[in-house]
Amino acid sequence: MIHKINKEDFLKSGIYLILNIINNKVYIGSTKCFRERYAQHKSKLKGNKHACTHLQNSYNKYGKDNFEFKIIEVSEELLNR
Repeated sequence: MIHKINKEDFLKSGIYLILNIINNKVYIGSTKCFRERYAQHKSKLKGNKHACTHLQNSYNKYGKDNFEFKIIEVSEELLNR
């Protein structure tokens, strides 16, 4: 589910997306730590317990290999954005 993320950036905060590569629909979010948020999404989706029912249904339908986690913007001033 990860798409070419710099290891240093993975420990930072900012805006990210989860892309369904089949239909190009996206889930956009923000986080204080990309690595932690990625792990949370992965765990919730795998356990069929994600809060976003649209994302969960899509994940169930298309499978984990058809999703990519991408960093849109690294931002130290996330709350101001």
